[in-house]
Amino acid sequence: MANKYRIWLNAEFTRLKDFLATAIRKTCHNSPPLVLQDGGALKDEVLSDLGPEIWEEFQTRFIDTFKVV
Repeated sequence: MANKYRIWLNAEFTRLKDFLATAIRKTCHNSPPLVLQDGGALKDEVLSDLGPEIWEEFQTRFIDTFKVV
């Protein structure tokens, strides 16, 4: 059972990093594409600099999972 959750947690972390790369690209239109390398650490309060629309999208994709179809 632990292996199943480890795989799920790794997949969720990858999904979070992909979301953050996309969200940052949406807010900084002139910046080059963001690449998050494996093993890199995310900074604390990573969403704090992003706008409310990104927060809402984060909530929909990660918190309110029952709403995702």
